[in-house]
Amino acid sequence: MMRSMIASKRALPLALLCIVACGACFAFLPSEAHAAGDKPLSATAMAEALFKEGKRLLKEGKVAEACRKLEGSYRIDPAPGTLLNLALCHEEEGKTATAWGELTESRELAKKAKRADRLKLAEDHIRALEPKLSRFVVAVPKEAVVKDMVVEVDAVPLDPGAWGTAIPIDPGEHEAIAKAPKFKNWQTRFQVEVGKTATVLVPALVRKPDPLPPGASSRWKKPVGFSMLGLSAVLFGVGGYFGVKAISAGTDVAANCDKMICDVSSWQTLNDGRTAATISNILFSVGAVSAGAGLFFVLTAPKPDDEASAEASLSGNTLWIRPSISVGVLPFGATIDVGGVF
Repeated sequence: MMRSMIASKRALPLALLCIVACGACFAFLPSEAHAAGDKPLSATAMAEALFKEGKRLLKEGKVAEACRKLEGSYRIDPAPGTLLNLALCHEEEGKTATAWGELTESRELAKKAKRADRLKLAEDHIRALEPKLSRFVVAVPKEAVVKDMVVEVDAVPLDPGAWGTAIPIDPGEHEAIAKAPKFKNWQTRFQVEVGKTATVLVPALVRKPDPLPPGASSRWKKPVGFSMLGLSAVLFGVGGYFGVKAISAGTDVAANCDKMICDVSSWQTLNDGRTAATISNILFSVGAVSAGAGLFFVLTAPKPDDEASAEASLSGNTLWIRPSISVGVLPFGATIDVGGVF
């Protein structure tokens, strides 16, 4: 008995040494979860849980909810069995084209895996689905084709080689968009019925207006600014004329009136002077505003280099202004005529 116990005590360190050595070896080997596709255990468990939940919901007749669960499971772990069940769910949901594509892929995977049961199931459903498939055709006439044109259906770009070809699509409402550089986008919504083919005719795209070159949109500033400066000069001149007239009237009244006792002609001269003074004040005020605006337009006008490039690019479609200013005499003083040619 005593030997047996001693022998056991001597053998213990040896056993521990073996365990430690084996553990060191296993530490350098990939775990089963990682060897099976580098998927953490939690992701695999989540995919399995979603798969089982999807199968349960499908049995309860909650097709749409079941398909969402199976879609989530397949995104996490794209297993062939999940894909086949997802295809059958989409078929029941009415997404015939989606189911047909998934069944076709499942058939190829079943062939590679030599799963006769899955192969037969996929082929049976493919044969049953094909007569029910809905399709769409994107027709782009030759005259509507432009460089770098892209046609999208439900935000998926179509290869130009697919234009004019009937392509399976799920029944329901869909959106088509055609776009190209320098052209406005064209889009439409179209309805596809079960088992029928819808045709989407893409019209010629409308070209966007060419952007104005730098400075082209502000070429009017300089001529308008100089016109307003010229106008302000005329206003100041005419205002000065009425100002002098008012001062002259005041001098005459002062000379002909004695302590505000004036004859009838002097009172008329006084009223004329007051009118002239009012006109002068108005003209000077308008002239000041015109001068300020004109100076602003001249200072903010594009530089000569910008004007030259704008003029070269807009030849044949230019806007120009020719200011003309004249002063004429009216019974009460003067008038101003400002014109332009566009």
